[in-house]
Amino acid sequence: MRLLILILPLFLFGCTATLLQHTPNPVESKVLATQIIEQVVAEQPLKYRPEGMLITDEYLAFGDGTISKGRGVASSTLISNTSAISIGVTKTKSKHVTSTLYFNSLDGMELFHKRDWYIIQLRNDENNIVKRFYTRSRKKADRFIDAMNFYISTAKDFGV
Repeated sequence: MRLLILILPLFLFGCTATLLQHTPNPVESKVLATQIIEQVVAEQPLKYRPEGMLITDEYLAFGDGTISKGRGVASSTLISNTSAISIGVTKTKSKHVTSTLYFNSLDGMELFHKRDWYIIQLRNDENNIVKRFYTRSRKKADRFIDAMNFYISTAKDFGV
């Protein structure tokens, strides 16, 4: 039991992410900022990688596939011992799943290190986490933050 009490804190400590400090290094152009963002997003693990991405001066949009919901109704009637009549109707509704991050609504980013991953958390102006990005390279994580800051700094204020 004592061994478990000693090992449990070590195990829990290994599961936490460490907050890292980021030293800003400004990105020189919009073209370079766009390339950095596109590469880091495209190199994420498959389960976090969007199907599509669009970067404009105002927002960053992701296409995350489609959701389909189906509903079916069927009825069958036995006519005799050897035959039956059945009727069925199905209805399927598909919806594209997208998310849009407006640069003028983003307030800050945090960089974490957990195991072999660097995790960038984007926060909105209400201090909520709106998106996480994953990379195995510290250099790419830092440059991604710099590229996002390029777009955030050039974004027009809301309603202007």
